[in-house]
Amino acid sequence: MSHGRIIPLAAALAMAWTSLAAGQVTPGELDQLNQAIGQRVESTVILATANSLTTGAYTWNLDNTDVDITNLTWEFDIGDKHPIGQTGLQYMWSSEGGAGFANYRDQFVTGPLVANEERFQSYPIGESIGPRIFFTDDISVLTEAGLIYGYTVNEFDAVTIPGQIVVDDSLVNWHVQTLTFTPSIQLQYERTFFGVLHVRARSNFAYYVTGPIERSTDAWSFRSSSEVWDNGIDLDYNTGIRLLGCEMHLGSSISRTDLFDGIETALDTSHYYNIAGRLMFDTSGKLWILSQLGLGTSYTWGEGFRGYDFGVVLGISF
Repeated sequence: MSHGRIIPLAAALAMAWTSLAAGQVTPGELDQLNQAIGQRVESTVILATANSLTTGAYTWNLDNTDVDITNLTWEFDIGDKHPIGQTGLQYMWSSEGGAGFANYRDQFVTGPLVANEERFQSYPIGESIGPRIFFTDDISVLTEAGLIYGYTVNEFDAVTIPGQIVVDDSLVNWHVQTLTFTPSIQLQYERTFFGVLHVRARSNFAYYVTGPIERSTDAWSFRSSSEVWDNGIDLDYNTGIRLLGCEMHLGSSISRTDLFDGIETALDTSHYYNIAGRLMFDTSGKLWILSQLGLGTSYTWGEGFRGYDFGVVLGISF
């Protein structure tokens, strides 16, 4: 996996303004600028549909950026297990996806574009499907392929002359529709101990390649590729306590997510951690398709990156 020179978005736009003003845009500079914009668009799509980052408010030191993320992720099995010939192995189809909203707000605090402000707003939705192969009742491998559709809008508030030049050169205030292809592979260990403690450990590696299907400007290519490797463990304990006929569960999880290529460059972060806790009630058969209902909280942190969330947690079964 290659790692290019990190170009924060503020620096990219400043470079674009300086180069255009001087009339000296080199192929190398244009390639770097294209990468910076495409990487930022792809990162909004990935983060707004990832189950490793929950709904919340986040702050990156990069570009003095504030990020609000609202997302809903889901996963479900399709049908029952089926034998694979005479191998002793079994498989079942599985699907997972996500939909959300990501809002980035970049404040230019240095350079020729100081005092201006830029925002990225992304609205993605995606779905993946593939077979989960069971080597034992506890150990399985899931291979999936999926697509993520994203609609991203860029807004730039120009309050200085250099900022207005950037607007006049159509480098900002654009929108783009993108499609991201994402194959992935996941190793899972899942088991219940003593009838009350459910343990699930996962290692999931996903590749993302993004390109435009419609765009309002030809200034940027909006192309990027990224890899995300997520490793985590989730615990769920059935307390045996009942409220209104629903069993109460206590849960917690901890994970590390490693970022490579485009998303690492866009966020200037190679990895982040997430720790979460929840209080849930088993509502199976009582609230339509809701199988769980409760409250949860989590904290996420990394290199120059941190965030938190608190809210309602839902479990859905079909």
